[in-house]
This record gives sequence, C-alpha cells and structure tokens, in this order.
Amino acid sequence: MNTKSRALALLSLLACSPVVAAAGWYGGIYGGYTLFDEEDDNARSFDAEDAARVGGALGYRFDESARGNWRGELDFSYLETDLENDRVPGAVAYRADMNVYTVMARGLYDFKFVAWPRWRPYLGLGLGTVISEADPADGAGALLYGRSTAVFAGEASAGLTYLLSDRIELFSDVRYLLADEPANLTVTAGALPAGAHGETGVDALSMNLGIRYRF
Repeated sequence: MNTKSRALALLSLLACSPVVAAAGWYGGIYGGYTLFDEEDDNARSFDAEDAARVGGALGYRFDESARGNWRGELDFSYLETDLENDRVPGAVAYRADMNVYTVMARGLYDFKFVAWPRWRPYLGLGLGTVISEADPADGAGALLYGRSTAVFAGEASAGLTYLLSDRIELFSDVRYLLADEPANLTVTAGALPAGAHGETGVDALSMNLGIRYRF
C-alpha cells in the first residue's frame, strides 16, 4: 500500500470510527469575520465596516440520545468596527470607532448520524445583550456619545462539529445577530438633517471557526 492509499485509509477510519460525545461541561474559543448590514431610512444612513470577531463560551452537554443531544452555552464575543455616515446627503461626514460586545445564553441541538459518528451538524438560538461603546474619530465635533449602552439582542446559528477525540472538538458555524438600536449615538445639530437621530440597530452575519474542550 503506497503513502497516498494509507493516508486515505487513515482519513476514512478517522471519519467513521466511533467517539463518545459525553455529557458534561466544556469550554470553547472561536474567531471569525462579521458582515454588517447597512442601516438606512429616510433621514439617515450608517455603514459599519465588516470586522474580525473573537469569542468564547462555557457550556454543558446533556445526555445523548439516538438522534442527538441538547447543549446550553453562555457565550461572549468582541469586535471593533468603524461607523460612518458619509453617504447621507446634506450631513456632516463623521466616523466613530465602535467596540461591540455580545453576551448570549444559547440553546443548541446536535444531530447524530450513525454513518458519520464524528460529524455533528447543529442548530442554535440565543438571547442576550449587545453592549456598544462609540468613540468619535474624524469629524469628532459632530458626534456625542455615551460611555456605553446595552440593548436586547437575539441570535440564530447553524454549524458543524467534528469530534476529534472524546474531549476535543473542532467546529465551524454561521450566526445571524439582530439587536435593538443602541442609544449612545446621538449627533449634534447640523450633523444630520433636521429630525434625524444618530442611532442604528445591529444587523450582522458572522462566520466562525473554533475549538471546544470537554472538562
């Protein structure tokens, strides 16, 4: 058997060999990239630049059934982005550096397939808060800001886990985050057309890669 055949046989064995996703506590870290949707209405338009995201979670996996298992997580993430309004007709262009923190309580379900015991697709929903801090950058005189503000948020996710061993798991997921408008972005007179408010909701899609370890 040549080297290539041996490598393929080893990969096939790893993909199909059984592994136990035991109940218990685990921790995880991840990193990814977040795409922001533009917030726009009759009086304002805000662009948040796409940004890298890092995070971690502490979770508990419940007992496994023939079809899969439930998990619960407390998840924390952080990213830094730039917020700008330079596309608003008649407005004073400005930029603000924004730090965004998310804290989520998440419920997830892992699906189990007999033919592929190491692969576990999963779906999840989360509720929590988004905490944002905005610091003026260019055009700083046009933007007032609160030190920080917290708003209600929800998150939906879909992902795929690979059970590397009984304790170590690799995963990839996609998460959609939707949050209320933070109240800490308020522009001064002349910065936006009359009647406008410097507030924007958080509407973002994240793609992540990570690792989990069962304690």
